[in-house]
Amino acid sequence: MPTYDGVVIDYALGLPEGDAEVKKLCCRVLPGWDACTTDQIKITPISGGISNLLVKVDPGCESGLDPVAVKVFGAKTELIIDRKRELELLLQLNAAGFGAMVLSVFTNGRIEEFLTAKTLAPADMAHPRYITRIAAALRRFHAVPASGGVLAGPPALFATMRGWLATAGGLVFEDAAKAELITKVDFAAMGRELDELEAVAAAVASPVVFAHNDLLSGNILIIHPNPARGPEAAAAALAAADSGATEPESKEAVTDVDDSHLPLQFIDFEYSAYTYRGYDFGNHFNEFAGFDCDYTRYPDSATQTIFFSAYLAQGRAMAAAAAAAAAGAKMVRLPQRRAMTQR
Repeated sequence: MPTYDGVVIDYALGLPEGDAEVKKLCCRVLPGWDACTTDQIKITPISGGISNLLVKVDPGCESGLDPVAVKVFGAKTELIIDRKRELELLLQLNAAGFGAMVLSVFTNGRIEEFLTAKTLAPADMAHPRYITRIAAALRRFHAVPASGGVLAGPPALFATMRGWLATAGGLVFEDAAKAELITKVDFAAMGRELDELEAVAAAVASPVVFAHNDLLSGNILIIHPNPARGPEAAAAALAAADSGATEPESKEAVTDVDDSHLPLQFIDFEYSAYTYRGYDFGNHFNEFAGFDCDYTRYPDSATQTIFFSAYLAQGRAMAAAAAAAAAGAKMVRLPQRRAMTQR
């Protein structure tokens, strides 16, 4: 279990003040970091966080310690994100092999394993090198079991949207221009449209799975070895850096470097929940457009066929592996039963 510290990191007080609190926090809660001075510890902003402020924290001392990522939650994001549920979810997904490991938690954020990685760009997601790997990883994600904890429960999609709609309808702005604009939003019409959409979705009868619900390019990483973990890993990371495939995060597609041997990982599960599988597919395909909303990138039928073929192939492989494991377990039990009978 991750450790807990009651500190509140407030970057509103200023960048130096926020960084100083982050450094002191790492020295308090992370094993071995108390051997480093705050002058040695280096902090670098991480781009890509929409709901959080993210920084990379490097111990900077000759300790062999790995850097970490510190997330400071955005103000009022608790209105749309249940942070207690999110933590429970992250711990269960960590156990299933997804996401950066949670190392420590504080009042308004958490410390995670830092993943040295290339972040995909929207144009990367349709590239042959990535699309089949994304589909296979999503099939594995959809198979994360409900163990009776936070992952269990009915589809949360429409309840979540109704909750957001209610929150939006109750907003009050001091700014006159914003107050005027919100009076022009027909929340009642949105509610009726949501009812109609739910009825259509019920007719489709999409299977319910544990869905990511925010699978944009920035939440898909190609993991590179951490140089702090040994000379071989360092050499591999340096080679990747020479090719331009590692940090900082790429804003444009990088498709001329063969990184097919490196692990692909999903991150950011703030919106993950049990919901309709078709929603997760549709949301992911919409994210091909990127923040520029270039819907000419929306995957055509041929691209979707490649994606779904890889998704289904992964499902067949998982079913075959499960069947083989069950058969092996049965073979182990047979001699045990015979031995008990002979007794």
